[in-house]
Amino acid sequence: MQRLVLTIKDDSKSKTLVDLLHELAYVEVEEQETVKVHTHKPNIRKLFGIWKGRDISRETIREKAWKRA
Repeated sequence: MQRLVLTIKDDSKSKTLVDLLHELAYVEVEEQETVKVHTHKPNIRKLFGIWKGRDISRETIREKAWKRA
């Protein structure tokens, strides 16, 4: 059995597609809630202070990053 996830860009066409899939005997349709896409800008101020009290510099970050390779 294969499971597919479809993203329907045009909401007005979704009912037609779902109705068609229901008509196919070999397809089981499992409808789920619509995923909402967040369009708001992230609040950069929430990141303030995340490195407070830690001894971190650009050099130490670069050293750790290059060692991962």
